[in-house]
Amino acid sequence: MAKRFLMVLITMILAIITLFIVAYVPSGSGAPDFDQPATSWSSIGKLVSLFVPPLILSFFNNHSVKIIFVIYQCFLGLVFLGIILLGFIFSNGFNVSISDGGFWIMCIGIIGTVISIISIFDIARGFKRNSVVN
Repeated sequence: MAKRFLMVLITMILAIITLFIVAYVPSGSGAPDFDQPATSWSSIGKLVSLFVPPLILSFFNNHSVKIIFVIYQCFLGLVFLGIILLGFIFSNGFNVSISDGGFWIMCIGIIGTVISIISIFDIARGFKRNSVVN
């Protein structure tokens, strides 16, 4: 239970850090910006509300709740894969530099994807351990 909660909490923190990096590197009128704090706080609120269900589900140890949690983690893993692609877009193709915001977005996307995959496999391993064999 604590491991699942910690993994979801880490992915939420990574998503908020990604949002701050995107706000730091202005990319257009629709992106969050530090000059407009209302849109930044609105984006943070939407992110936190996205992570509230898996944070709550991580406290339960029921088999069906774990299945829902795995499906939600698959969704979050796909989102972090999209963040890796977003890092390529921010870095103007394959010219990735450490000082550019795209590099750090790609790093956070990779870390978030790995954490989501580890969380999925950890729960799936528990399914096999607790299954009944006829």
